[in-house]
Amino acid sequence: MADTLQRLTLPSLSSLEVVVVLPYKWNPPVIWNQMAFHRFCIHSESYKTLRTLFLLHVAVAPADLFDCLAELKVLREFVVADHPAVGDTPEHVLLTDQVFRRLAEHSPAPRLIPELAVFGCLSLLRFDEAVYLDFVRSRVDHRKGSEFESHIRWHSSSARELNPAVSEELQRLSKEQGFMGSIDAANEQEMQTFFY
Repeated sequence: MADTLQRLTLPSLSSLEVVVVLPYKWNPPVIWNQMAFHRFCIHSESYKTLRTLFLLHVAVAPADLFDCLAELKVLREFVVADHPAVGDTPEHVLLTDQVFRRLAEHSPAPRLIPELAVFGCLSLLRFDEAVYLDFVRSRVDHRKGSEFESHIRWHSSSARELNPAVSEELQRLSKEQGFMGSIDAANEQEMQTFFY
């Protein structure tokens, strides 16, 4: 992936889908190279133009994710995934409480993705639903009338009971404040296509 990014210059790039097309069940994710992406953003000036970023079947460390998103000031759509264990490769969990806290509008750390309108993920559900709900509330409040959309699909291997109070609050936000969202199990097709 690093070699490809270093060879590209795309000065008007508005959408980037880093999608590794491998059978998901049998292949570990490709490792994200933040330095290569950073160089790509500089010579393409993508930090000025990139509005959509999908990172699918790509393992990203939280620190690299924060560095990546800090550069993308006009990003509006962001889709990412956790990855279950494959063979000898352990699971890779990106979507944690720490990540959702940093993505929340009121994070004390430098603000990430100020224009975020759509968030999607394929998750192993290793985060606290109350922290996710706080992220959604902060984004809905920040957008003030503009819709905010968030969809989570979880891997079939990570099914668990969801907190009913969180589900009720998400439904209330949907009815009263223009939030569109869902938290559901991924079907087999969604596991392959990441549902987007």
